[in-house]
Amino acid sequence: MKDPELSIVIPAFNAAPFLAPLLVKLRAFPSCWEIIVVDDGSTDDTPRLRKRCPERILWLHRARGGPSAARNTGLRQASAPYLAFLDADDEWPASHPAETLSAARAGGWDIVLGRTLLLAPGGAGSFLPTGEPFHTLLMGAGVYRRDLFERIGGFNEELFFGEDADWFLRAREQGARMALCEATTLHYRRHGGNASRSSGLATSGLLRALHLSMQRRRNPTAALAALPRL
Repeated sequence: MKDPELSIVIPAFNAAPFLAPLLVKLRAFPSCWEIIVVDDGSTDDTPRLRKRCPERILWLHRARGGPSAARNTGLRQASAPYLAFLDADDEWPASHPAETLSAARAGGWDIVLGRTLLLAPGGAGSFLPTGEPFHTLLMGAGVYRRDLFERIGGFNEELFFGEDADWFLRAREQGARMALCEATTLHYRRHGGNASRSSGLATSGLLRALHLSMQRRRNPTAALAALPRL
């Protein structure tokens, strides 16, 4: 196979109910996309799903280390010039990451970030949209140049919460060329397993990321409002 054009890193921790249908969808992804699943020490049925994993998918297992450690494990195996990240319990609209990747290439952007749509449980295992899509600092909503990670490093493994915001702040501080697109690129599922990431712990993680940024810069600024839009 020719060299991949996009590496997709999928960290998974106790996400078997979501990962099983995701593996089916991954079969339809273009062959030029490299797919890496990182089982972050799951104790549910996630490890057993490896038997159902398409051969083209690289499946890695590691001891529980949190989302940053799982992503970094996948990053070390990724070989494409562009990267995308998808938590196993979230999903992408059909247009992402193909259109976002095209926009990044065409504009020479280091990062192209779309909108996130929150999904809430709707009964019988379904998830329904809640509110309007919005821009937020979640890795799953974007596409990224690999060499940006080589410049600023991977994810802070000391952070179990707020690691996305911490990485985006570091990227911005280092002059990453980032643009927003108006398309919805991430469906973020809210459920019992990730409730802590949407509550006080998530807020604490964001504050920690901001504190780290303030340590690096005396005058941190809100970057999103000033970003060019595609």
